[in-house]
Order: sequence, then C-alpha cells, then structure tokens
Amino acid sequence: MKKLYTSLILCSLSLWSVGCQESTKTALIPDISSIEITENSIDLYPIENTTLHATAYFDNNTTADVTDGVIWSTNDATAVSAIAGSIVPYTNGGDYSVSIKYDKFSNTKPLHIHTLTSYTVELPDINATGSYPISALGQFDDDTNRTIQTNIEWIIDNDGSIEVHEDGNNLITLQSGDTNITTILFHDENLTQSRIIHID
Repeated sequence: MKKLYTSLILCSLSLWSVGCQESTKTALIPDISSIEITENSIDLYPIENTTLHATAYFDNNTTADVTDGVIWSTNDATAVSAIAGSIVPYTNGGDYSVSIKYDKFSNTKPLHIHTLTSYTVELPDINATGSYPISALGQFDDDTNRTIQTNIEWIIDNDGSIEVHEDGNNLITLQSGDTNITTILFHDENLTQSRIIHID
C-alpha cells in the first residue's frame, strides 16, 4: 500500500535507518488511518484568497501535514478553485464543498462564501497631479468590512494609471483634467461604480 509522508518524515526515517544498519531490528513504517482537511469552519470572502491545510493520521497515533501531497478539488471549479490548499473564489457568495483525496482516502468539508452587499472606493482629497493611495472597501452579509483584494477590475482614463497591490492598497497616478475611475466586481455590471476626478 502506498504511504503518504512529508519530506521531513521521509528524511527522519532515512536517518534512523542509516544509524541502525548494524541492528537486527526492522523499522516499522506506519499505515495511514485517515486524512482530513485541518480547518473545521471554512468561511471565505469573495475578494481574497485563503489557504487551507490537510492532515494525515497514522495507525501509530502520529500525524503529519500533507497539504502538498493530496489532491484538492471543489464541487464547482467555476465558483471556487482549490490547488495545493490555495482556495480562490470567483463568485459573490454561495455554499460549496472542498475535498481532498489520496489513494483510497478522502475527506470533504462544506465551504461558505460570504456575499458582498456593497462597496465604496476610498480616495483622499485630490487637488494636484501625482500619485495617491486608492482602495475599495467591501461591506458583507455578516456586517464586516474588508479591503477588496481580488475579483475587481480598475479602469482609468485620461492617461492615468493604477499600480495594483495584492493587499488591495493600490496607488493611482492622475494627470490634469477630468479622469474617470471605474471599478467592476465579478464582471457584474450591477457591481460597477464610476467617479470623475477633476484636476486643474
């Protein structure tokens, strides 16, 4: 039967074997009893990615992190994907499931994506050309506010530009005249906002 180990476990077993070559004892490698997604409650926000973990349980009552050694999947890859524990939502809200599999072992847990109800674009007072911080703050169905990091598109005209950062704290550069700043979430026209910034 195939065995599932992390590099650390394999290295430890190898060193033990080398040190005991003259011994008449044989090292016993434990069998897997089960595997499980480590997190019990999986609540996600559709504007940020999340990392989950997987644990293997062995018949000698030991455990190991096997996040990179199992196959990850979800019940709807168009709504949320799972690769090596990295969970990426593509849709605004919903209930799904995430699974792991190795050999004959598997585990599935429910996954909930909160719904974005509204959002605001946050920009300081601007009265001159230059670069300014800009971000979008989302309001969700659980009454929390979070900076929008993913699933947002920024459109800047009038030769303006935006430097997008992974944490959602971006930097916009504006020229003189009227600049239209448009944001689109989830490619949904109902989640589109526009505002015009005027600089003399």
